[in-house]
Amino acid sequence: DVMGFLDTQPKPVALIGHSLAGLLALRAAIARPDKVWALVLEDPARPGAGRTPDPEFAREEKRASDHTRSRTMVAEAIAGGGARAAQFRNGMVNGVHYLELVEKLGRLEEESAVLRRYRRLVPASRRADSKFTVRLAKLA
Repeated sequence: DVMGFLDTQPKPVALIGHSLAGLLALRAAIARPDKVWALVLEDPARPGAGRTPDPEFAREEKRASDHTRSRTMVAEAIAGGGARAAQFRNGMVNGVHYLELVEKLGRLEEESAVLRRYRRLVPASRRADSKFTVRLAKLA
């Protein structure tokens, strides 16, 4: 039981898994990121290979995938320079763009809550005409 093992460890551990053990290690790392500092997977089994994926795990995969896509989009926009990079920089506070914080799962009330928390961090002089303020108004 990987989760039971993690619960007994006083400090985060490195998990290494091959094949089915790789899938189990990945699930444990997603479920308990506070207990895993490194993850090494060698030819891990894929969730759903030959069967319907566990819905809970599929949701976690989607969440992680959406987050990675958002971070990549922000990084590429900034690296590209020009007006688009300036727009993305304007939506950042302490090096984090609000799109990196929002889960694209169709839960508008959660998106709205994240944007409200993010807005509190933005200097007042940048709030009024910012894209995230416009998005927040659309969600209201």
